[in-house]
Amino acid sequence: MIFASNLFLFYFLPFFMALYLLTPLKWRNWTALGGSIAFYAWGAPVFIFVLLGAALVDFFLARKIYKSDRKTGGWLLAIGVFLNLGLLLYFKYANFFIENTNALLDSIGYVGVEWTKVALPLGISFFTFQKLSYLIDVRRDAKPPLQSLQDYLLYVLLFPQLVAGPIVRFRQIADQIRDRKHQENIDFRLSGLFRFAIGLGRKVLIANPLATEVNKIFALPEDQLTTFLAWLGPVAFVLVIYHDFAGYSDMALGLGRMMGFHLPENFNNPYIAGSVTQFWRRWHLTLTDWFRSYVFLPLRHWARHSWMLYLNLWIVFLLAGLWHGAAWTFVLFGIWHGTWLTLERLFLLKILKRLPQFLQIAWTFTLTVLGIVLFRSPNMEIAGQFFHKMFVPDLSMPAMYYEDLGLVLGPKFVFLMVIATFFSFWAILPGVEKWQQKVLEMQHNNWQTLVWAGLAAALILLCASEMATMGFQPFIYYMF
Repeated sequence: MIFASNLFLFYFLPFFMALYLLTPLKWRNWTALGGSIAFYAWGAPVFIFVLLGAALVDFFLARKIYKSDRKTGGWLLAIGVFLNLGLLLYFKYANFFIENTNALLDSIGYVGVEWTKVALPLGISFFTFQKLSYLIDVRRDAKPPLQSLQDYLLYVLLFPQLVAGPIVRFRQIADQIRDRKHQENIDFRLSGLFRFAIGLGRKVLIANPLATEVNKIFALPEDQLTTFLAWLGPVAFVLVIYHDFAGYSDMALGLGRMMGFHLPENFNNPYIAGSVTQFWRRWHLTLTDWFRSYVFLPLRHWARHSWMLYLNLWIVFLLAGLWHGAAWTFVLFGIWHGTWLTLERLFLLKILKRLPQFLQIAWTFTLTVLGIVLFRSPNMEIAGQFFHKMFVPDLSMPAMYYEDLGLVLGPKFVFLMVIATFFSFWAILPGVEKWQQKVLEMQHNNWQTLVWAGLAAALILLCASEMATMGFQPFIYYMF
């Protein structure tokens, strides 16, 4: 089940919210947990047992860590990290490892290993990182462990952020789970409805139709791919993935507010960043924060020389690339960003700061577009074809492609590109970020609140009518 579906909008969500709001306050965690299990089990009934089993192990392990001395707690934490990463490695990377091993064996004349491909549970990268956050925060005494198994399962399974984030660290939500009297007011819930509607609109009205055309470009055979299309496809996909993923995050934060939870922001207008360093302070904030807190900072304690800090950056972004997927394209995607972050720390930031803002943004956006070729390409061969066409000009247009050109560059596509570009960069305009924050937080009087709530309802109905005519289009980050 996905948020951007009529099944969720008109069946699951109304039924769940009605039941949730009718439940007495002290029992709402049970209702939220039951709804979250039903939500995940709807699309992956087998894997809900994997998730529940892994969560149970972590729950009891964290309590043991909290009661143990420093040395014993450290060993127990190491066991927890090993178990969680082992589960992630098996489900997400077993196929990648065996395929590459078989390719190597085949190249030297040996027969490869026969195996059945391992299916990937939805959201395994996200909930694994959340469970690790719980164990580490308890070990660091950031927060005491939850005493109620039901409360812990709610932390892991809370459905607004379960499948594709934001990655909620335990310390950020522990008090909200323990005390359900927080944010019990209508304005907070209405702000959630409006935020949900904004995210739904970004997904259904912008990302989905643009993605349809982008997919056509990336599916072109090499002899039909021109330099113009080799640039257009990645540029359009950069816009698609932003509105798709940020749209999901808007919906997740909105649903959280409707349930009385304040989840962390995941995006802050990333395409107005003037450097790759700034970009990662604005893009997928909860993933960046997770790697900084649990990987980069611990590694920094071992860095006795400046070159080790740069090596740590590479390690972090290599891991971030692999976190996105088990493919060499994702490995290079991580290395690409790690390289530019290193260069910026060495000397490039000083140069960029001397440039006008629009040139800083243009430079950073171009690097993002080049990196997204690796992210979007299904394999290195396709990525290589795009890079070749991008930098070895081919201005020809195959005759067989003329009639298809209208599908890619028709009025609807151009209009969507303009809209997507505007809402990707509009925060550069004076006062927009403050206005944006005011609207999303619903900082209005009662009359304005009702107007925005009405607009949210109208937007949801518009999206519902659009979804009725299009096929199943899951969120891009569902596969991670």
